[in-house]
Amino acid sequence: MAIDGVSGVYGSQGSFAVKQSTVEDLQDQFLRILLTQLRYQDPMEPMKEHEFLAQMAQFSSATQIGELNQTVQATLRYLMAAQANQSLLSAANLIGKTFIAALDGEFMEGVVESVCFHNGNLMVKSGLYLIPIDSLVYVGPEPQPPAVDPAETASLEEVAAEGQVEVDATQGN
Repeated sequence: MAIDGVSGVYGSQGSFAVKQSTVEDLQDQFLRILLTQLRYQDPMEPMKEHEFLAQMAQFSSATQIGELNQTVQATLRYLMAAQANQSLLSAANLIGKTFIAALDGEFMEGVVESVCFHNGNLMVKSGLYLIPIDSLVYVGPEPQPPAVDPAETASLEEVAAEGQVEVDATQGN
């Protein structure tokens, strides 16, 4: 049975062209081969018991390996999905934090608005940009302006009137 369009790691789509036979198919194939061997064997030298038992043991081992393979694949799919979910939940803690990302030798700064998977990669969204989470070089709290006591502040004109600072009207500050 072919498996197509399986949702894989980080929500990406994968396509597997592996032919997987069921246990019943394997048993049917084995019995056909055995009957063919029995039908066309030399009557003067019939199949010996130990050969028959060896083939039965090999078939049993192959069947068990096939079942184990299916179990391991199902477990792997479950673990990969669980890890992707855990990564997404962990990345959700970044929402509202500022970041600096290194992208193609340049640095970008922004605030994490949301997190998502895109093309199998965990990304943070900031404005119109999706940034791979592994490009982040800094994540921290949103910067807060320094606290200023309004009673201690004076307008620029008051300070200039006292002669402490010259005001240059051409600079606008």
